[in-house]
Amino acid sequence: MSSSRAPLTEWPSSDLEHLGACPVCNSKQRKIAFSNLVDRFYRCAPGTWTMYRCSECRSGYLDPRPDRASIGRAYETYVTHRDNTNSPSFFTQLLATKSLHSTLRNSYINSTYGTNLSPANPKLSFVYRKIPHFRARVDRLMGHQPAPKAGHKLLEIGCGGGQFLQWMSSLGWSTVGIEPDPKAAEIARRRGMDVRNQMIDDLDFPDHSFHGICMNHVIEHCHDPISVLTNCRRWLAPGGILSLATPNFASLGSLVFGPDWLPLLAPTHLVLFTTSSLRKALISAGFHDVQTYATSFSVENSFAPSRQLQRDSGRWKTNIMSRLLGNKRVGTAAAFFPRWSEEIDITGIA
Repeated sequence: MSSSRAPLTEWPSSDLEHLGACPVCNSKQRKIAFSNLVDRFYRCAPGTWTMYRCSECRSGYLDPRPDRASIGRAYETYVTHRDNTNSPSFFTQLLATKSLHSTLRNSYINSTYGTNLSPANPKLSFVYRKIPHFRARVDRLMGHQPAPKAGHKLLEIGCGGGQFLQWMSSLGWSTVGIEPDPKAAEIARRRGMDVRNQMIDDLDFPDHSFHGICMNHVIEHCHDPISVLTNCRRWLAPGGILSLATPNFASLGSLVFGPDWLPLLAPTHLVLFTTSSLRKALISAGFHDVQTYATSFSVENSFAPSRQLQRDSGRWKTNIMSRLLGNKRVGTAAAFFPRWSEEIDITGIA
């Protein structure tokens, strides 16, 4: 005889871990930033969550939060589960475009990253260099990684279905991917990528194994982000580049939407950095020449759903800023003022 259990309304207390201090700088000084957060987007994780703002480094973090053994339950309907191997990748569609815009873009990529994309005209490479908005989007897509030399290896941590790995492989990199979701890892393998189904905390590579490491919206999912950054520094060969993208806890969107800001994504997003706190974390992990870049890359994926969440909550009618600000306005602001960007786009050199 089978029986059905009612869905959980709270995350089991035995599966929670309590911090009491900031996982970025270890300060115990903090204030509540948002309380009673729920999984309103993927709708598979029970419970209510509290995000604190560290009074020292200004990062945000959940406390308490799901422990390492139970966090997987919050990812049952996560985006990496979608199998789109039969659809053209974003990069393939990008290169398939034949227009003046694509010629200007390819000209910039060829001159900056040593590629041989077409159509292109070397004399036009300066155009993208003069337009911050266009240049930032392309540099972000390239992971800020230079043209590879023979034998250079690139690691992507949290590679999802492997589209970025496939793109970088086509440019000459020897690539390795790490993906904790077994379904997404299998999708990436069907693309022909070398992808290992491992948890980030279980990773271990010999020192100086890679010449580039990329993490695209991954660090916010890590229980111990400082340890991850320290390991990345150890795994990189001298001069290798770590590139990171992650939600910006001090973004214009976080100020406008508050508890309806999509990138809060409790309880999967455990730690949210500011530009300043992530820069300091990279330096403390041993990286130098740390650079941040203005980017409007995440505006489209953040503002519209945040606005819808705000409408659903009933707060949109009273939020004048939300009603006035559109994606294009915020994208333009982000291109010139990195501190307002929806995401932090940052690199460090080992």
